[in-house]
Amino acid sequence: MRLSIFIKRSLLFLLLVFLVNCSRNKYEKELIGVWNDFPSGGSNEFRFYEDSIIHYTYNIYRKGTWQVDKSQIKFHFPKELAGFNTKFTLDYKLSENKDALFAKLPKDSVFSHHGLFKVNNYWIHYLRKFDFQINLPEANFEMTKNEAIEYGIDLFVGYKNKKLIVKLDHPLEYGNDISSFIKPYIYSERAIWEEEEIKNLYFNLIADKNVSEQHIDSIKNILNVFPKMKIFRVYKNDNANYGKYDLDHELFYDWSWYGRFE
Repeated sequence: MRLSIFIKRSLLFLLLVFLVNCSRNKYEKELIGVWNDFPSGGSNEFRFYEDSIIHYTYNIYRKGTWQVDKSQIKFHFPKELAGFNTKFTLDYKLSENKDALFAKLPKDSVFSHHGLFKVNNYWIHYLRKFDFQINLPEANFEMTKNEAIEYGIDLFVGYKNKKLIVKLDHPLEYGNDISSFIKPYIYSERAIWEEEEIKNLYFNLIADKNVSEQHIDSIKNILNVFPKMKIFRVYKNDNANYGKYDLDHELFYDWSWYGRFE
């Protein structure tokens, strides 16, 4: 008897999944997933689900419903918020690879230059800001979780067109020559911290696995111009959600780096 009830419930669940899946047209199925405007902003995100949509914009959260045809997206957010429409329509188009979405109001003639990117992998999505990818090395030791992320100076190291690139996670462009930018940058960072907090500053070295140890040692030697600042080497951790922002709390990191001090 119990087995019969279980089978009936399982069949009912599969039928519901099938019906929900079939209820969306081909254009809607292309949009299902997470879309975010990072690195041009990062504070605007749409999460398209089979039965609903969630919209984050500047720490404001809305949940509603959506419909899509070949050229338009129709939104309905039942909860009224000051400055926001409960119902609105956007014209849209997808990139050739269907990984970028561009929108405009129906009355406008030109689509926005800054689009939303589809987030299939938070780490790959986060690295769009540097225009090169970093495949982190795997650790053959027990990694440490770095909790003091707010005091870390992130240095991203990888290759673009076979050229070694070193970038800061900073809105200003400091170039690729770490020996030139590291001193003025650290002095500017120290200026914004209280005296007792400066001693907590350290470096997060986030380097691609293919960067040679010779290059790593060269970077460390440059960083050692600040001998009191430790160097934390970041390693791969599939469960750490590297690159994922917490949109409920002012876009702050929603992850911790894993690795060890070297």
